[in-house]
Amino acid sequence: MPSILVYLVRHGETEENRQHIIQGQLNTQLSETGRDQARRLAVGLRDTEFARAYSSDLTRAVDTAQAVLKLHPGTPLVPQKALRERYFGALQGKVRTSRDNPPDAELLDDLVNRSLTWWDATIVPLTGAESIPGARILVVSHGGFIAGLIRGMGRKKEYDIGKAGGRILNTGITILKLEPGGYGSVLQYSNVDHLQEVKRDVVETNVDDVDIKA
Repeated sequence: MPSILVYLVRHGETEENRQHIIQGQLNTQLSETGRDQARRLAVGLRDTEFARAYSSDLTRAVDTAQAVLKLHPGTPLVPQKALRERYFGALQGKVRTSRDNPPDAELLDDLVNRSLTWWDATIVPLTGAESIPGARILVVSHGGFIAGLIRGMGRKKEYDIGKAGGRILNTGITILKLEPGGYGSVLQYSNVDHLQEVKRDVVETNVDDVDIKA
């Protein structure tokens, strides 16, 4: 039974990204820069046929996914709450002033477990009873979620993640190969070659990412 490729993509830039404001699960919008990044992402993926497409149900992720799918009109988008960014509680909408999180923030382990639960329920079956041979799957989510998922795959599922780690850039493309039986490996991590012409303007810091103290 053939393997599948999963394209994990972070949403385009928001004004909050630029201002280093923690968004978490706030429903923020793509900025003009973010919309341009999404268009460039779409062009970069125009020759990749997607069998299925999922996104976080937050607008910045949905709009990024829809930009890609404009060039793939036969692939419907399925927004899912489970793909949301890490919840930061009282810190959402604010600039971080310390490395400590409020007591109502989602714990890092809970984020990792949530991401792995989603993966096992939604993606792994596509190599088994719900097999789509040779399929490519688009998943548009958030930097902290994707980084947490990769971390969990390496530590809890023993996937081959190589040297993958660190921040996921806006519209960065991470590709995982998933074999029948559920074993996976990271082929590419946070690639932004599609932003080559504007790469110097990409926000390098992601205050919602998992490298901040849990």
